[in-house]
Amino acid sequence: MVLSDNFDSIHFTECNLHIEKLTSDSVVLDIKNLEVIADHPLYKSFGAKLPRCKMRFLDIQNSKRTIFEYQGDPKYDGFKSKKVIEDIHCNHEKSGRLFYIEGVLDHPLSWVEWEIVANYFQLEVLVSPT
Repeated sequence: MVLSDNFDSIHFTECNLHIEKLTSDSVVLDIKNLEVIADHPLYKSFGAKLPRCKMRFLDIQNSKRTIFEYQGDPKYDGFKSKKVIEDIHCNHEKSGRLFYIEGVLDHPLSWVEWEIVANYFQLEVLVSPT
């Protein structure tokens, strides 16, 4: 099942993120434990938690990650100093929508706050409803 709307009804805080692809104009994420709120179309079929999905952002103008790498055990140890990584930045003006993502990034193991300005977003659920 693939959707390209209802981004505002997605909750990222408890999810795990893996960067599958990052190019000069696209980002593809493999996401585990993504949550949707009750007004999202996927809620009826899957409930609040989507065990595994892919999220694609295409025609990107800006992508900036703030990474707070864990010092050790994420539950008990603190963070190393934060890093800001600007993956994509267009010098010319383009319109696009701001998408904000947060969660646990697998490499480096860290908390990430990610701002993406893109013209296209797509969410693909990779498991069947139960």
